[in-house]
Amino acid sequence: MESNAAFPETKGKLFRSPLINQIGAWMSLIMVACNNQPKSNNENVIKAAEIEKSKQDLIGKQYLLKSNDYAEFKYDRLYSQEGNSYLTTYKNYNPNTGKAIHKITAKYNPQTNLVTVTVKALFGGVFAPDNIVYKVKVKSEFKNDQTSFGNKSYIEAFVGKGEVPWEIKLQFVNNDYTYVNIIEVCTREGADAEWYLLD
Repeated sequence: MESNAAFPETKGKLFRSPLINQIGAWMSLIMVACNNQPKSNNENVIKAAEIEKSKQDLIGKQYLLKSNDYAEFKYDRLYSQEGNSYLTTYKNYNPNTGKAIHKITAKYNPQTNLVTVTVKALFGGVFAPDNIVYKVKVKSEFKNDQTSFGNKSYIEAFVGKGEVPWEIKLQFVNNDYTYVNIIEVCTREGADAEWYLLD
């Protein structure tokens, strides 16, 4: 039987040629390079969707000016993208009936440094209240950890400083400064004013 001098005797041990070892090293380098590539927008959306899975049935507080009282309610939160803008969408549920009553969206456009918050009533049919829209300009000093920003309520002037939540209070989710969470939002004004305290 002819011997193959190109391959040394293995004596029962697993043998890998130098070429195979080199290919394995190249593949490892390629995998590391791929893992170090910046995440695409699609990957960011997938990440946001994964975050959302654990953000169902969150508990917030509803504040009513007339009764000066708080009631717990459930809400959902979803992160998504729309073109160059980052959206955080909330759906609030009535604390008594459990039915969805508001859809609230915070839309941040990094190019204009503007957050637009839209409050849409999901009740009343054709008699539903008009949408409430808040616009908040993002200043550089707002982009710090745990920094809240927004607009204080004009009602505060009548009931006392710090006695009511803000008209709209926001906070960036993380140091990427893309998605913003809504901390407080006024969904009805006047004598029957109400607020929702979320994240």
